[in-house]
Amino acid sequence: MKFKSVLSIILFSLLFCSSSFSQGKISGFVRDSKDHSGVKDASVKIILTMDSSNTKGMNTDSSGYFSFENLKFGNYKLNVSFIGYSNFSRSNIILDENNSSVSLDTIRLKSETYKTEEITVESEKPLMELQDDKKVFNIEKLLSTKGGTAIEVLKKLPMVDVDENDNVSLRGSANAIILIDNKPMKFASLRQIPADAIQKVEIITNPSAKYEAEGVTGIINIVMKKANPDMLGYNGFLYSSFSDKTRYYLTAGVNIKLKKWSFFVNAGGGFYKYSSTSSSTVNYFSPVSFFESSYYGEGNSKYGFPSLGVEYEIAKDHTIGFDTYSNFSGNDNNYSGKNSSFNNTHTLTSYYATDNIANGTWNNFSGSLYYNGKFNNKGEELNAEVSYSGANNDFVRNNSTLYYDSLLSLINQDLSKLRNTTIGKSDNYRIQLDYTNPFSDKTKLETGYKGVFRINDNDFRSDSLHYDINEFVTNPDLTNHFKLSEYIDAGYAILTQKFHDFRIKLGLRLEHTYTKGELITDNSSFTKNYLNLFPTLSLSQKFGLSNEISAGYSRRITRPMIYRMNPFVNRYNNKFIYFGNPELTPEFTDSFELTYSFTSNPVTVTPMLFYRKSYDVISNYSYIVDTNVTVSTYRNLAGGKSYGMDLILNSNAFKWWNLSSSFSFYKSVFEGSITNDYTSEEGYSWQTRIRSTFTLAEIFNIEVDYDYVGKKFNSTGLNMPSQSFDVALSKAFFNRKLNITFRADDVFNTSQWGSETNGIGVKSTYTSHWDTRIMTLNFSYNFGNTDKYYSKSKKTKQNENESQDSNDNSK
Repeated sequence: MKFKSVLSIILFSLLFCSSSFSQGKISGFVRDSKDHSGVKDASVKIILTMDSSNTKGMNTDSSGYFSFENLKFGNYKLNVSFIGYSNFSRSNIILDENNSSVSLDTIRLKSETYKTEEITVESEKPLMELQDDKKVFNIEKLLSTKGGTAIEVLKKLPMVDVDENDNVSLRGSANAIILIDNKPMKFASLRQIPADAIQKVEIITNPSAKYEAEGVTGIINIVMKKANPDMLGYNGFLYSSFSDKTRYYLTAGVNIKLKKWSFFVNAGGGFYKYSSTSSSTVNYFSPVSFFESSYYGEGNSKYGFPSLGVEYEIAKDHTIGFDTYSNFSGNDNNYSGKNSSFNNTHTLTSYYATDNIANGTWNNFSGSLYYNGKFNNKGEELNAEVSYSGANNDFVRNNSTLYYDSLLSLINQDLSKLRNTTIGKSDNYRIQLDYTNPFSDKTKLETGYKGVFRINDNDFRSDSLHYDINEFVTNPDLTNHFKLSEYIDAGYAILTQKFHDFRIKLGLRLEHTYTKGELITDNSSFTKNYLNLFPTLSLSQKFGLSNEISAGYSRRITRPMIYRMNPFVNRYNNKFIYFGNPELTPEFTDSFELTYSFTSNPVTVTPMLFYRKSYDVISNYSYIVDTNVTVSTYRNLAGGKSYGMDLILNSNAFKWWNLSSSFSFYKSVFEGSITNDYTSEEGYSWQTRIRSTFTLAEIFNIEVDYDYVGKKFNSTGLNMPSQSFDVALSKAFFNRKLNITFRADDVFNTSQWGSETNGIGVKSTYTSHWDTRIMTLNFSYNFGNTDKYYSKSKKTKQNENESQDSNDNSK
């Protein structure tokens, strides 16, 4: 009996020792049950059932992936949790000699909900999430953008500012690249993108080498909503918006999935009216004199677009597809102005009045053929795409001017009539290959090639009415035809290495640029040819489940645009002359950033520090000729720098109340050229945004937003402060399929814009005000039967710079 007991103890000890040296692996993906995006930083714990003290934990990566290695054989329990989601638990996960590596079915977390008698409220994701080198803003819940456009969305984001002409700035600089689903924007205007169709916005202030090096302050990527890739059947949407300013749009789309085939059809259109007032003053220093003008204008714009796509799954996880998109828009506007010249005692010396009627059309077409393939469940994949996009625009402006003397007597009874016509055409060809190979759970290599060939052709003609023959006659001195061609070849490689909670990402991009400019008017041309390296570095360290610190570096380039390089001398009138500079060289920037993130259940705090050093800054340049004629062109400054901080706060202390705010403070310094006496510019800037959302049970949701943008300094002066206050009310019906939102923008009518510009011997100020106080009613409706069907296959067309699932076997 004793012998049997001793033998049992020995056998048990041998088995225990054997299991102690046995090694197993448990891995899987954690995803959002609605949009199937990876849930980053979800807490995953595994517990050995026979020894509860044997517990291991980790956070998921940016794609939602987790992996536990070197595990003892045995029976395990797995728990997954993340703020805003219901907890997940699974038992009886067995590791043994016959099953030493377990790849779990994709874990889909559901958003936490609570119910009242009338409504169901879902926990919101935080306003901002850090995902690798991206700052991801989840804007689907922003009520103050419902019924708006992409412009209204960008106006609500930290670090971003939009002026009266819809020019977007990032951290005080307009040198940012805007992408739609990681591709060049195919819309004539951001106002043609409904806010309801946008899922999230990614801001990448230090892009990795995988992205193009263009854009000093980084990349703003607008990610559109997509169909559920895992469902058979159909689904669709309908968005519409109406405002008191005669502005409306209607957008609809249907997505159909039939086994290996997927089809996507979208179409929409819109119309909006607008009006604006502006005034400007130009001060001439030697001799002292003044030029003042004021304008009032109104107009309308209309647009429409159809798009369609088709995908075919040639094999599991291997898909080919084709998509095409076309866009057409037109605008009509008229504006009138009064222009006065004064001497040093502010006595009127001359005066002229102008009336302008302008109209234009813009047409765009794009198409792409792509392949997406995944070769194993570790994440090895290849994406390839060939695409083309082209645009044609035609703009005509008719100008009528009457000239008066200092006593306001007509100098000439006949109107001076000009007809200016601009015909623009662009062709863009692109080929791209991206390959990813994770050698292990801790090491990953990304490499690829991108070739871009683009041609911009701008033909400008100016005609004057000849009263003797009553016909318009071309002015050869004011007519010009310019063509700019660019060839950009780029290759990149990125190596990512993880050491427990520390990650290092090192990249290098090589770009070769060849530029040819042709002034067809006088048969002259110039060429530029340069080769540049762009290193990138990203470091991140996690401290527990709530703290993360990251640092990044990237080198960026800004190439001169077509209008900045066109050497033709354009004389707008007898007061202003403009021409480009073909001698411009690219602007380069070294960008550094340090980010800390603290995440807890009631609050998320994210402070960010940045520093940018720029070389050969491309800048406006103005000077005076003939005592009071302003000449404007471009040149390269010696350099510049910008540094400061951004602070983002988000609080969910109560389920019925969400508060988020951001504060930015930075300084910009621009150095003048050593070759002349051009004055340098520098100054401090700041801006803040505060958003508060209340969920009122049995009634509706309400959101209030306040935005303030202080002075912004640039290389030639500054932009003046602006502020606005917005309110939105929302109510959901029919199990949240229908959502109705009422929005009031700029309630107190305080949005206005202005600038001060300095030149040699001249200073000008400009102010403008648009009809920004608008009330809008928005309807959004989603339909379909995909909730009744499920398929294991998955649509592999993704954003070209995002990772994809490496395994999806959900039941």
